[in-house]
Amino acid sequence: MATNRIQRDLTSVNTLLTSCVLTSLPPYLTSALASGIAHDVISLMTSTKPYIRQKAIMTFYHICLQYPDALKPGFQTLRAKLDDDDQSVVFAALTVISELCAHNPANFVPLIPTLHKMLTNSTSNWVTLRLISILKMLCQSEPRLPKKLITPFTSILDTTASITLLFECVRSIIEIPITNTVLLTYASQRMQTFLEHQDVNLRFLCLTLFIKLMQIQPKLVSQHKELITQCLDSNDEVTRMMALDLLAALANAKTIDGIVAKMFSHFKESKNQTFKNQIVTRIIEICSKADYALVSDFEWYINVLMEFIDEGGLPSYDLIADQFLDLALRVPVTRPLLVQEMAKIFLDQRYKGEAKLLLAASHIIGDYSEDSQQITKVVQPLIIQMNERVQTSCVSTAFKLYLKCQTQEEREQVEQLFDSKLDFLSTSQYAEVQDIASLTSNIVKILKEDESGQEAFEELSERLMPSDDTEEPEEILPPDELNEPVELFAQKNEDITGIDGVDHETENILEGITKGKSGRKKVKVNHPKQKQQNERVVILKTHSKILPTTDQPLETNKRGQAKPSALSNALASVDLTDTVAETEARANAPQTIPYDQSLQQKKRAQEAAARVKGQKGVIRRKKSTPDSASASSSNDTNTAAKEKKPTLRRRRTNPKAAAEASNETKQGSSPITGPVDGARAQPIGDNGMISVTAIEFSVNPSHPSHLSIELNVHNDTATAIPSINIELNPDDTIHPVGEVLPVSEVPSRGDTQFTLELDITDIIKPHIVKLRFIPSSAGADTLEASIRVFPSFFLVPDFESNLAASEEKATLESELDFTGSQIKPKELLQTIVNVTRGTIIATDDIHVRKVLSKTTEGHPIVVVLKADKESTVLTVKASEEILLQAIAREIKMKTQ
Repeated sequence: MATNRIQRDLTSVNTLLTSCVLTSLPPYLTSALASGIAHDVISLMTSTKPYIRQKAIMTFYHICLQYPDALKPGFQTLRAKLDDDDQSVVFAALTVISELCAHNPANFVPLIPTLHKMLTNSTSNWVTLRLISILKMLCQSEPRLPKKLITPFTSILDTTASITLLFECVRSIIEIPITNTVLLTYASQRMQTFLEHQDVNLRFLCLTLFIKLMQIQPKLVSQHKELITQCLDSNDEVTRMMALDLLAALANAKTIDGIVAKMFSHFKESKNQTFKNQIVTRIIEICSKADYALVSDFEWYINVLMEFIDEGGLPSYDLIADQFLDLALRVPVTRPLLVQEMAKIFLDQRYKGEAKLLLAASHIIGDYSEDSQQITKVVQPLIIQMNERVQTSCVSTAFKLYLKCQTQEEREQVEQLFDSKLDFLSTSQYAEVQDIASLTSNIVKILKEDESGQEAFEELSERLMPSDDTEEPEEILPPDELNEPVELFAQKNEDITGIDGVDHETENILEGITKGKSGRKKVKVNHPKQKQQNERVVILKTHSKILPTTDQPLETNKRGQAKPSALSNALASVDLTDTVAETEARANAPQTIPYDQSLQQKKRAQEAAARVKGQKGVIRRKKSTPDSASASSSNDTNTAAKEKKPTLRRRRTNPKAAAEASNETKQGSSPITGPVDGARAQPIGDNGMISVTAIEFSVNPSHPSHLSIELNVHNDTATAIPSINIELNPDDTIHPVGEVLPVSEVPSRGDTQFTLELDITDIIKPHIVKLRFIPSSAGADTLEASIRVFPSFFLVPDFESNLAASEEKATLESELDFTGSQIKPKELLQTIVNVTRGTIIATDDIHVRKVLSKTTEGHPIVVVLKADKESTVLTVKASEEILLQAIAREIKMKTQ
């Protein structure tokens, strides 16, 4: 009963009731209900009311979720809504297709040509956003599509003023990815405005795109390094962290000094301990990755770490302590400097609570110091304030230094230090420290007083202090059995020799290219830069027990890897490939005329008869009176309409009459007297509701830089538009003359003319005037339009007497060769006049014509056309290079 009631409401003549039912259906749809009303909802998609069509389309998607079999019979109707006159209906159809693409993009590959055409011609930002989203998903199933999107995406980046559309376009370019270098460069340049914006959200969005761009073109991100660095001063913690990750990812052997210096300067200025800790973490990750591949001067690196320690403000020094231990263990060349720096840590009271840092310093001094006098730094009254582990480690380190004594005199000095320094540890609050200190003192006394103390000392030194710690462990070779082929993988003998070599060679080439670039701005740093080491630094291998492996700060998705479908359910299993292909073929096929066929055929026949009548060729009609001629013309018209096949009957012709008719045709051909009306007309914008065309461009002789543009505004809707406000985008070279008044009322399905007065600062350069038409009627979309202003719009005809002087001034030339082109010389001459608005001047050579004009500021333009049987060559002469190239390009564009 409920299903029948809903069906009755859906087919009700009350459209408001139908609209309410469509709105309320999705929450309680079931599979049985969806199958029962699917046909009615599909029928409502063709309703005469736009809001009913829109809601029916959205409800159709929810029906497909519950009843996937409705997708095939309803898709043809859904596809037809892409050509709907109402933009809201088109947007609803694209939304449903976008959701269906998320289930199975392969179903909609045949729709790519239609969607691509819509993207090229779209004037609505919302429709363009949805088209970009759909095409991005289709790129997963059609690998050739990204190349086809380069041109429309470039146009969107060049023309859009919408931040949302700009962001979505750039994100799609990066995520697809479209690896065209020019497009990626332009996209990164457009995103630079986001980094410079005061809105924190825009900077965050830009940084997310740069993080993704790092996987495709890191060099493009490095061009914005200064702006990324400024994001470290942001009040938003997430923005700071992302900027920090980007700078860390940009580091290489050439930029590591500057990046570390910038991070350190922000470390000093920041008061946030968490952010400070993240800076230290990122610097250690940069410098230690790939076995310290970016560090060529370890003295510089140790000084950097010590500067962080001296600056203070860190919640924990554990990571720096681990790094010191790793350097001492794996890079033997750093040990002398580390021993000196670690000794300073014991003298600073600020670190008495940093147990891990003090333990690392104690271990490095004890294991790698060659100076036994360092015992004075390790065993001092300050360590009594430290914890138990540190005090115990200091006593052990002191004993190790004692065992490293080389001479008897050195031993005696250290023994005296033991007597004087270890006494205070006997009063330690820790019993274990007291025991170890007492035991160590007793051992030293025994070695000092015993007659065989020297032999015991040497034996202890040999056992406890091995001298071969710098040698790498012997490599364990795998058994030969591991290299024997396994039958499962030995079926194909693939030659993989040299793959590594190719990679290294390519790496070296790229490195050489990078090193060859110069001219970048150098950043001043507070500490000295790395010194280039000529000798190779030995770095021992380890199993990363000291430093755990850190996760990469940037997400790493493999390029070219197909992304999984967003959804996987019964709807995704519906195969629409054949249905979509048939629907597209039917949509692109020639459409039958929906009116009376006989009327259309009669109209075409009359037009064809008029064209035949206008041609003056061989006269085949008999002489007759005017009345009979009129009747004959009518009969000929009817005959042409009824004629289906050409006759094969040979007709006689009079050669004399034919010659006279030919001469009459030549003499009677209309000469070129000036530019054709409407030659400069250009459509500037259309959003489906209003369309605007620039009909004519004219100049004011009293004001050389003033340009009058006559606009025709057409209303495509069924309701009149009271008025349309016009906004002109600000530009340094284009200014309105006076106040821009709104367009008066535009009638339903009618036109209104409007004149726009502009002042162009530089008239010899091309310009693009961007306008925004804002209708006053509710629900009407704003139209963004662009007018191309060519320098030829400021050309006026010049007198023939000034030809010699103009040719003398016009010293620059540009030649266009039309030899082999299908355009006729007369048509080419007409195009020249349409562009230059000049005076046609005949010359002594019958094959040469000259056209003379000048700009309103007096710049001469001379166009020479030479056309004979062998060639057709056009030469443009001007006094200014910019003006010359602009006129030549416009003529070439108009002749294509």
